[in-house]
Amino acid sequence: MRRPRSALTDTNLPGTFGRARVRFVNAGSDVGPVDVLVNFAKVFSNVANGAASTYIEELEDSYTITFDHAGTTSEI
Repeated sequence: MRRPRSALTDTNLPGTFGRARVRFVNAGSDVGPVDVLVNFAKVFSNVANGAASTYIEELEDSYTITFDHAGTTSEI
């Protein structure tokens, strides 16, 4: 039987005008830790299963977001 995960703590602060405030949650059950890339540049490393990154603010725009197995260039 799987144990339910607890909720993530969140401050829910608004972003700066014209910017989006985002964070990434690794909600995969069997993926392992991941690196988060925004427009192909790594912004977070080793985000564990059931964990979240800190927040970042980016200009409101379109972005390519990808996830790699932590420490590799192997995209998930």
